[in-house]
Order: sequence, then structure tokens, then C-alpha cells
Amino acid sequence: METEDLYWFSFILVTIVGFFTFKLMTKNRHFFRVRGVPFEKPHFIYGNLGEVTSGKLSSLELIASFYQKFENERIFGFYNYLSPVYYIRDPELIRKLWINEFNSFANHAYFLDESKDPILGNQLHLLKNEKWRQMRHTLTPVLSGQSVSSMSSLIRTNSLDLVDHLKASVDSELEFKGIFLKYVFNVIANCAFGLELNTFKDESDKFCTYGTALVYGNNPVQTLKTMMFYLFPKMTTQMKVRLMEDEHAAYFTNLIGSTISEREKKNVNRADVIQMLHQANKGELKAEGQDDEVLQMKDFSKCKWNQEELIAQCIAFFGSGFEPLVNLLSFAAYELAANPDVQQKLLSELEGSLRDDPVVSDTVDKLPYLNMVISETLRKWPASPSLDRECSKDYLLDDGGCRVQFRKGDTLWVSIWALHRDERNFPEPERFDPERFSEKNKASITPGTYMPYGVGPRNCIGTRLASLVAKITLVDLVRNFKLELGSRMVQPLRLSKTSYSMEPEGGFWLKMTPR
Repeated sequence: METEDLYWFSFILVTIVGFFTFKLMTKNRHFFRVRGVPFEKPHFIYGNLGEVTSGKLSSLELIASFYQKFENERIFGFYNYLSPVYYIRDPELIRKLWINEFNSFANHAYFLDESKDPILGNQLHLLKNEKWRQMRHTLTPVLSGQSVSSMSSLIRTNSLDLVDHLKASVDSELEFKGIFLKYVFNVIANCAFGLELNTFKDESDKFCTYGTALVYGNNPVQTLKTMMFYLFPKMTTQMKVRLMEDEHAAYFTNLIGSTISEREKKNVNRADVIQMLHQANKGELKAEGQDDEVLQMKDFSKCKWNQEELIAQCIAFFGSGFEPLVNLLSFAAYELAANPDVQQKLLSELEGSLRDDPVVSDTVDKLPYLNMVISETLRKWPASPSLDRECSKDYLLDDGGCRVQFRKGDTLWVSIWALHRDERNFPEPERFDPERFSEKNKASITPGTYMPYGVGPRNCIGTRLASLVAKITLVDLVRNFKLELGSRMVQPLRLSKTSYSMEPEGGFWLKMTPR
């Protein structure tokens, strides 16, 4: 090919590629305008996340700023990079779409290809449609009130290990998120996988190594793939990106398979998730009363699951339960240290009500102020700062003058963070005030404004277990130690602008004094 011909060929090729790239990046630019929905004008590359990408704002701060900017709108639009997202702002509409019209908005907007990622892709929170309903039906009795209550002694064992570890470091400042990371590993190992670990003494166990890799990634490539999954879910799925490495999949498959096999051989029955999941799959566990709200929507026959599908539900304790529980414990400890009057009132309740009673589900559930402290912690620092849904079939919303035509595949978001910090919903939202959740006051909370674990049939199925772990842990902490803010604790607490999770700048530095 002549040099001049090569030049023109290259020029035409670059022009064509550039044109189609530009069209791809701008095809949704007028998405909301043609639908008559107010929206935040996007950058053609970053969408509305430029300030997050540059580190000027955290993702929570940015979304909250949009919430304030469109305070007179019930719905508005914004761009998650190149993807248009409907932001549902009004509590009544949230309940309407997430509960009443659940069948049109039943799925999360993100999922993994089960054929490419058979373990991670089969986790309950990633399943869709009928398969999700079937798995939810199987899991409901596993995490029912009675089943979770039976794990009290396992949780208490780990909680006392935590106390012993802290007693060795009294009168010194400790970074509590790091401590709670190890503690929650112990709890998950014990309650979900049937392993008795103490990571305070030994962090080298493969369970910790591979579990950490599942939550945080163990190399830059793994971390990048995880970020792509949350930022560009549809593209990641189309590319058939696999998040779980073969070595990790083999380890957990062997661990769970050998545990079940050994227990059947020796007729061992242990009150943990593996045992109950195995029993549920054989039809030996039943949902309690109204626990299985999914069954009220549709009748279907019992389903049998293969090994990978069951392993996925144990793995889900890392994927969807680990970070929220660590955050709940970390922020609760921080708020108790920052509010000594609240800590003292909680201590008085524990001393007056518990005395020598065993620290189990039945006793901690009857401590009203403890429950109020946890509820207020979840208001300020919700377990899930945002919710998402995907429209599964065309749906016309026509409600009190708000008319929007949702199309199949459209993505909807709700910012729980912003709702919980709206002064119209919770006066003085930055103040930590457990009295908001007293019997007298909680009845005045507007429905749809408080939902730390989500709302509707697809809310977090592990709420009871997370709540029980938090209650037992805080009881043992407050009875044994006086918690104070450390000198290295950044005040007032500010969230990191470079983290996509609720990560405080500088960490959680607290000081303990034995009681």
C-alpha cells in the first residue's frame, strides 16, 4: 500500500472509530430530557461523578448534594458515568415502587453471569426473578428468629474472645475498625462456616486470606474488576468478567463440602448456617409465621440446589454481610465514645436489667435502650447507604401529577443516606439521639424515611443475625470498658473522599478504660 493510501486509510479508520466512540458516549445525553424528567447535566465522560473521580467529594456527599438540589422533585435523573439513573427521592414513591409494584422492580441492577462465575453469581442478592424467589424461600428459615437465636452461644464465644483481646491493650489507643475486621471474620467463620478461629492470635489461616480477598481483593486486577462490577454492571456482565479466582473457589468448595460430609458421617448437628442450609435444602426447616413474605406473592414448588448454589449463600456473608457489620460495630463504638451520656445510660440499663442473666438473644432483645442505640447508629450510618432496582418490564408511573414511563432495563436508585439526614425526616440529623426510637417517638417517623437494611420483599435477609451480633458485642464492650475518643480520632468525623464505602478519615481511634 502506498504511503499516501496508508495515511488516508488510517485517517478514515480513526475517524470512524472516533465517531462511533463519541456516539456511544453521548447516546444517553438526552435520556431524561425526552422523558420530561429534571436531571443534572452530565459531563460526556464522567457523567455526574466527576467530583467523585477527582476526589473532591465522596460518593455519599455528591448524591446527598443532588438530593438537596432537587428538593422540590419527587424523581430526578443523574448519570452514573455514562449510565442514566432515575433517582427516587419521595418516600411515598419509594414504598410504591419497592413494595406495591415489586413485581415490576424485583431485581437489582447488577448481577454476575452464573455460567462464568457460578459461586459468586449465585449469591442471593445477585439472583433475579424466579430463581431469587426460590432461593429466598430456601434461606428464610435459615435466618429466621428461631434459627438466629440458636447461634447466640457461638456469637458470645467470639465476643468474649474480643473482650480478652482488648483487655490486653487497655489504656492505649486502638484503631477499632481493624479490630472489628478480625472479630467479624471470627463470627462469620463460626456462624456461617462452622470454623472456630481466633484471628486475634493467628491471622495466617487460609480462611482469613481468601475471605479478605473476596471482600477487598488481593491484587490490583481483582480490585479493578470489583470496581467495574459496581460502576459498570451491565458492561461487566456483557464482558463475562469473573470476580472469584479459581483457587478461592476451590478452597471454599472443599471446605463446605468436607464439613457437610464429615457431619453426616459422624451425625453431628451444630447450630450454624452450613447445618441449617443443608437441612433447609432437604426440606427439614420451615419458615416461621409471616417470616417468608416472598411466599405470600406467589406459590411455587420446593427447589433443590446444587453444591455451588449452596456454597454461594455462605460466601454471601462476605459479599453482602461483612462490611455492613464491621461498619455498624465501628460507628456504634464511636458514637458511644463521642456521647458519654448515651454510653452511661446504656450501662445503667445493662447493670439494672441483665445482672447475671445469660447474654443471649432472648435477653438482649428485651433491652429497649440498647435497641434504640443500634437503631440510631443505623440512621446516621446505614448498613446500605443506597438502594438500586432494575425495571423488569415497562411500567407507567402516574401518581399525583408525577408521570414517568419506565422502560425495561432502566435503573432506579434511592439514597438512604440522604433520607436519613434530611432534617424534615429527622430534626438535627447530625446529632446522635437514640430517643428518636423510643416507643413514644418512633411512631412519628414517616414511613419510607427510615430503612437501614432496605425495604420491601428484597430487604436484607440477614438483618436478624447482624442485629444479634451487634447487641451481644456492645453488651460485652460496655460492661467491660469505658469507651473514649482517642487523641488520633479526627473530629468532627469526616468520611474519606477516596473511598466508596463509609470510611472515616484517619480511622476509628478509641481508648478503653476497664470498668
